[in-house]
This record gives sequence, structure tokens and C-alpha cells, in this order.
Amino acid sequence: MDNQAPDGKNISQSSIFKTLLAKAERYLKHPAEVTKLLNEAFKKATAKKV
Repeated sequence: MDNQAPDGKNISQSSIFKTLLAKAERYLKHPAEVTKLLNEAFKKATAKKV
């Protein structure tokens, strides 16, 4: 197993990084969506499990 720190260039070229970057850019263009996202996350985090 390789225990070295990942290379930033390799990370920036990964498909998951590109997907997350596109999502982040959309949130920057629509700040109201950030509030909506955080409210939904808070509701899920505080929901009581039966």
C-alpha cells in the first residue's frame, strides 16, 4: 500500500474533483442555493431516528 501524500496534479485531473468543482461553481453563481442546501443538511442531521 502506498502511504505517500497524493499529488495535487493527479487530484485536479480526477473526474470526481471535476464534478465537485462544477457543483461548487454553480453554488457560487446561486448563493440562495447554498442556504437551501445547508437547511436541508441541518434537517437531515437533526432528524430523530425511530
